Amino acid sequence: MHHALQLQEILLNIFGHHYPGLDTSDLAALARTCCAFKEPALDILWEDLNDLSPLLRCVPEASRQISSGLYGIHRPLTQIEWDILRSYTRRIRSIFMEDAGINEESVVKLSKPPTIEPFLSNVRKLRFDYTPRTKLLSFHHFPSLVSLDIQLKVPLRRGILWTFSKFSPSLTELYIESHHPVNFDITSGKILPRHSATLFVLHGCLPPST
Repeated sequence: MHHALQLQEILLNIFGHHYPGLDTSDLAALARTCCAFKEPALDILWEDLNDLSPLLRCVPEASRQISSGLYGIHRPLTQIEWDILRSYTRRIRSIFMEDAGINEESVVKLSKPPTIEPFLSNVRKLRFDYTPRTKLLSFHHFPSLVSLDIQLKVPLRRGILWTFSKFSPSLTELYIESHHPVNFDITSGKILPRHSATLFVLHGCLPPST
C-alpha cells in the first residue's frame, strides 16, 4: 500500500469526497477492508445520524428488541456493549431526525452511560422534530453542541430549553420553528440562563407581548 494511504487525513478527504455517491454499506465494507481504512471510514459513516436506531443495531440481539417498528434495549447493557456504542458515538457530529427511531425508555437509558463522559459528547449540531418521544433527548447532555434546531410538533415544555442551555456551554445558535405560539418568554433568564450568547431565529412562536 502506498504510504499516502496510511495517512488518516488523506483517507478522510478521499472517503468524504466520495461519500455522497457511496452507500453506507460501502463505507462499512471499507472499514472492514484493512486497519488503515477502518478509522477514517467509520468517522465518515457515523458523522451524521438521522435517528438513534443504528446505535442499537450495533449491540447483540440478546440486548435489543423491535416493537412497533422501534428498537429498544431489552436488558441492561454490559460494559463491553457500552464500550462498543462509545466507539461509534464519539464519531457523531450531527443528528437531524424526525423521530428517535428507538422507544422512549431506551432514549432515557442511553442518557445514563456508566461513565462520566456524556453518551453524545461530540455532537455539534442537533435538529429534531419535538415530539413526545424526541423531547426525551433533554435527558442527554451535549457539551459540544453549537447549533440546536427544534421543529415543534407538540407544545414546548418550559424546562427543555433551560436544560439544553445549562448542559451545552458551547451553544450559540438556537432555531425554533412552529405554527403555534410559545406561551412563555423564551428569552427569559429563567428559561435560558445563557440567552445573551445565543442567536434566536423564531418562526411563528414569538414570546407573549407585555
